[in-house]
Formats: sequence, structure tokens, C-alpha cells
Amino acid sequence: MPRPTAFISTLVLLLSLSSPVLQAADAKGAFALRGPGALNCADFVQARKQKDGGRDFLLWVDGYLSALNLTSRDTFDLLPWGNESYLALLLEGHCKRHPKQPFHIAVNKLLEGLSEWRIRQRSPQIEARRSGAKVLIYQETLRRLQARLKEMSLYRGREHGRYDNATAEAVERFQRQRGLPATGLPDNMTLHVLFLERDTSKKSQ
Repeated sequence: MPRPTAFISTLVLLLSLSSPVLQAADAKGAFALRGPGALNCADFVQARKQKDGGRDFLLWVDGYLSALNLTSRDTFDLLPWGNESYLALLLEGHCKRHPKQPFHIAVNKLLEGLSEWRIRQRSPQIEARRSGAKVLIYQETLRRLQARLKEMSLYRGREHGRYDNATAEAVERFQRQRGLPATGLPDNMTLHVLFLERDTSKKSQ
């Protein structure tokens, strides 16, 4: 099973990407920051060591992301997969490497790196079930997953956005190839490797 450090290694490239999505401020590029967003990465790393795991920072990220979803053009959700734990892991890894960076800049860089995969139009969340376990995934992300697995010759079905046995078996084959837990579920780590490792390899060519 990959170590957490391996899970966040692709962020070196991911966080260097730029995007036209996140643009908002006054005419001179200035804006007022409130709450933990005004602190720096070292503060977040320290907060993660506390009993609540930096809950104030993560609540700030939730609110900030909601506001960006509202104000960013051509966007329903800037976060195409993942949850609070996923974001916390990515941000913590980045912030340990850039302790002096303002926390809101770290969040923006993460979202900019994911913006290619953002959900552009409203999409329902689908329950993907396998062996008694389940995860939630946007139907649009599920279609992209099916298309990506088809490109890799791991899936031969249609890109219909339903989590059927053929899709689950293809996901499990992919997980075994990459040394991930073979759950057959499109969890955060699986989606991260499936989509972002491909981007890293393309940029490095």
C-alpha cells in the first residue's frame, strides 16, 4: 500500500499549474482575508497536530470553496472528488514543504491544480457499492473514470455513469496494477492516482 508521502508526491507538479478559474479581487488584485485563511502554512501544520486536527482551518476551506463555486465561471464544484480528509492530507503535505506560504495561497494552488477536472455543470452524486462498502462520486467524475479505464484497456463497457459490476471490476484491476487496496471502489486515493498521475507523466514528457 502506498505511503501517504507517495500519495501527495504528484502535487509537486499539480500545484505548479495555473488556471483561469480562480480570479477575484479589486482592480489592484487586493482583497480582505478573514479567519485562518490569513495565517500561513506553518500555522496549519501546527494545527493539524492538535486534537481537532485543525478543524478551524478546514471549516474555513469549506466556506472558501463554496464561495469560489458560486463565483467561478463555468463551475459547479471545483473539487471533482474527495472530502475533508483528502483536502487536509494534500494541504498538509504542501504546507510542510512551504511553511511560510500564506494558507489561502496554498488552498488556491490546490484548487487551480484540480481545476481541469472540476465539475462544470450540476451532476448528481452516485453511490458506488462493493462488498458492503460504499463511496459517493459525482456522476460526471464516474463517466470520466470509465473513459480513462477504457483508454487503459481495463474497461470495455459504456460511459453511462452507473457503478455496475463491470466498472467495479475494472477499478479493482487498476488498483491491483498500481498497488492500491483492491476494494473495487473509486476512493480518493484511486481517483487521485488515476487522473493526476497521468497528468504528471504527460507534463514530464
